[in-house]
Amino acid sequence: MNETFTFHPPRRVGIIFHIALIIVLLILGAWGLFQTTYTGVGPTFIIYLLPVLLGVFAIPLLLYRLNTLQTASYTLERDSIRLQWGLRVEVIPTNAILWVRPASDLIEKLRLPWFRWHGSVQGTRRLTGGTIVEFMAVQTRDLILIGTYEKVFAVSPENPAEFLLTYQRLTELGSLLPPSHKTVMPTFILARVWQSPPARYLILLSFLLGLALLISAGLIAPRLSTVSLGFLPTGQPRDPIPGIRLLLLPVLNGIFWVFNLGAGLFFFRRAEWRAFSYLLWSTSCIVAVLFLAGVFFILRVG
Repeated sequence: MNETFTFHPPRRVGIIFHIALIIVLLILGAWGLFQTTYTGVGPTFIIYLLPVLLGVFAIPLLLYRLNTLQTASYTLERDSIRLQWGLRVEVIPTNAILWVRPASDLIEKLRLPWFRWHGSVQGTRRLTGGTIVEFMAVQTRDLILIGTYEKVFAVSPENPAEFLLTYQRLTELGSLLPPSHKTVMPTFILARVWQSPPARYLILLSFLLGLALLISAGLIAPRLSTVSLGFLPTGQPRDPIPGIRLLLLPVLNGIFWVFNLGAGLFFFRRAEWRAFSYLLWSTSCIVAVLFLAGVFFILRVG
């Protein structure tokens, strides 16, 4: 009989922190985007654009880390320890484990990852002797270290004492049939996506269309003193705005592209969800084409 015990990290505070930060970035990004439509050319325009760009790059990362936090688990069995950390999976056979102990037992101070926050302590550091420590934790206190021949894993189960006692009891029972050592990295998903011709072509096409939109808007905007975006219900053109604001179109397209790319990668992990990935990446191409058509229509009209 192979007993299985699954432990989770303390997630509540980390989930609240990630959601709150995402909401703050969304509000700041929307405010910055709104302000750019009423700001002339100059440093102020760039300042208002900064929270938009920050949100474009930070929100997908926070969403991934939030999903990682919600799905994180540490599973103890007689034959192995399985660490699940988002797209990162490590299955360590019992015969490859040297020791399991609290981080407080280390003689030297454990070096922590530089890029970390509550709910997301990820990355690698080295001990004085050169041993790599990979962190799959949500906090820096009450860490448990799992030593193997290749590296040390730092985890943060919600109940460290129970985790250690359970591992000790399973060790005393002895191993039945240890599995092979298995390592799955997040880059594995990217490699699978790249190996799929439809996915590869859709992502490349949407990127190239977005790049064409950025180049065309960048070349056209400085040559136009004003542009008119749309029409009033009466059929009259709206009041003209500075031509430099035409650059908002590639910014909006970039936001849409990053969101669709990340969501598509999330759905691509399971075969039954991959249709959603292709739909999202196709939508990115369509949106970029519509924005390109809008740029040339504006150029022709005004």
